Amino acid sequence: MPVKDEDPCLFITVRKKVSYVSRDDLAVAAAGLLLSEGHDGTIYTGTGPKTLTGAERAETIAKASGKPFNFVTVLLAYDIDILRALF
Repeated sequence: MPVKDEDPCLFITVRKKVSYVSRDDLAVAAAGLLLSEGHDGTIYTGTGPKTLTGAERAETIAKASGKPFNFVTVLLAYDIDILRALF
């Protein structure tokens, strides 16, 4: 899909889902862990409630902004050439 100069775009180099979480939610979780017992030496990874693909992230941004938002997966080996060709 051609990208117009005026359209924002999300570029990623891997096809994996991402789980977003708010800073406030992480702060509440961290406070709970720090104030309770039994967590010494334990490592936690804070994640959001839903994982999103790159296309789903772009769609969410487009819906929230009311403007087109593109999504392009760029193979790491070819990223420079592809980005140059798009612009």
